[in-house]
Amino acid sequence: MRRFKVLTLLLVLLLILSSVSYAKDIEISGSLNSYLVGNPNNGLIEEEEKVNLILEKEFGFDANMHLDLEFKSDANSSTTTSFNEAYLNYYTQNMDWRLGKQEISWGSAYKINPTSYFNPNDLTALKPLDEKLGVKAIKGIYYAPKGLEITGVVVPFFRGISLKNNAKDNVGDNVKNIQSGFKVTKRRFHDYDISLSAYHGRDKLPAVDSKANFIYPKANRVGLDIIGDLGDMGVWAETTYSDYQDEQFKNVIETAVGIDYKFDNNLYLVGQGYYKEGRTESEPRVKAANFYVSKPIFDFHEIEVTTLYDFESETSLIEPQFNYSLANSVELQLGGTYVDSAEKDTSSGLISALGQDRIYTRLNVEF
Repeated sequence: MRRFKVLTLLLVLLLILSSVSYAKDIEISGSLNSYLVGNPNNGLIEEEEKVNLILEKEFGFDANMHLDLEFKSDANSSTTTSFNEAYLNYYTQNMDWRLGKQEISWGSAYKINPTSYFNPNDLTALKPLDEKLGVKAIKGIYYAPKGLEITGVVVPFFRGISLKNNAKDNVGDNVKNIQSGFKVTKRRFHDYDISLSAYHGRDKLPAVDSKANFIYPKANRVGLDIIGDLGDMGVWAETTYSDYQDEQFKNVIETAVGIDYKFDNNLYLVGQGYYKEGRTESEPRVKAANFYVSKPIFDFHEIEVTTLYDFESETSLIEPQFNYSLANSVELQLGGTYVDSAEKDTSSGLISALGQDRIYTRLNVEF
């Protein structure tokens, strides 16, 4: 019954918006995702339906609008509505502006990006590393001669990863908590793209201070990002140095280095090493490696496997998935997640935030 209600709502919205689009020249697209997730340890099954409607409107050659409206419905029949993104693009001769709620994609590393300063990962998503939460921001990109790009970002309202048990953070919506970032990118410098960046604001990931309170510490950060080709392989390196304003937190280095390669039979491989120092004596450092393998099956289907191993906690995550194409823009995904650790308490580790033992199905319909 709940799925019927969600599908009915989607159909009604599409009919209404389609009629509006003819009159207003609004382009409509989107997706429907239906999840069924089972926990083999306790036998619990969770359900969720998610509908994304994307509306785009052109205003001549100088501007356009993008809205990503999301509807979520869970097993308790509670439905939430929110905008993933809602922004306006404005183009001038040498500069692009974007104003509104948006995802700011900085960094070239595979899923774990040290220079992704602004958008926190969505830990409620089926795959948290693949989905990020939008932030309200002003972004400008200036295209200088000789392949040089200069980007500036201002985020008035901080947004971090949600704290557990509804714990309160120390961040308020005032001038002191405005975040800002600056990036200079040189395109195709000896076949590599090189970016230097700087950031002033707070960490997206909370820390525990000396009084056992959850806080988002203030930091100044500088970063370097390099991506290019080495023969037939893609290579990248991304690193940041964080200088914390509070003396109870240590200055830390965070680095990701990786390669990818595609064989003639379309077997695709990705490998990446990741390192991050702990901000306090009690916070563990992370020394991890993540790998990804995918291979088409019968041209239309695909098998993929994601693995992640943390050498410090000796914790591993393995996630196989089979993507079965039912029709054009309709895909059924069958997969699972297995987590194994040598330590009993992994609550503060990287892998624990990304998933627990489970099996799942997801029906994805694009329209």
